Amino acid sequence: MGSCILIADKSVPLGVILASALRSRDASVAIISDVPESNQKKGEKKKEGPADKNINLADIPWNRSSSLSARTILLEIKNTFSSCSQAVLFFDIASFFENTIQKNKYPLELTAEYAAGYILLVQEIVSCFKTQGSGRIVFAVRDSSFSAVQNGWHGIALSAAEAAFIKLAEETAALFTPPYNTNPALQTMLVRFESGDDAGNAAWLADSLMQAAPSRHPGRWIKGGSRGFFGKL
Repeated sequence: MGSCILIADKSVPLGVILASALRSRDASVAIISDVPESNQKKGEKKKEGPADKNINLADIPWNRSSSLSARTILLEIKNTFSSCSQAVLFFDIASFFENTIQKNKYPLELTAEYAAGYILLVQEIVSCFKTQGSGRIVFAVRDSSFSAVQNGWHGIALSAAEAAFIKLAEETAALFTPPYNTNPALQTMLVRFESGDDAGNAAWLADSLMQAAPSRHPGRWIKGGSRGFFGKL
């Protein structure tokens, strides 16, 4: 098969809907699933992973705390689809909080897991894209009414991780622009989504990802659903 679009991760409802929207547009998708370390031995592939090369969806396990897991994701994509052309990384603090309150972890562990996890993954994606000479990373943040303070230290810990994700997005965008990068085929996009119509937001983002034209302002956060996502902003 050809190239695919990576989505992180399956615990974000908008990410799951986006995967379906992309597949309906004949795009191949690799969506990663955040799994507990106890359920995933280092270097071990998910048994129910895609063995059929004719399908256009891969579900790949992800241990956020492991650099090896981040590296394995890109290797799995290469083995299944030959290459990764784009990566969409979501930070949805409300969804993450719902998932993390069941993990019984200390707040500091959550900050490390969700901040460092994305740094490790982006490092591998950037390395992959630089090696192949092209690629686009979309950083997407879901704005919501979630109150960190009202949800205690676990909410505050995830809020700190969200701030780290936003900074990671901005610094990666800078890394992909002159003087650090002169290859126009290496691109980023920073998007903020408001709470609301997930299906509409997914359709808009899917259409945007299928376009080839880059943004004129790669380091600027834009509102999801804006007209002229690529090339007109």
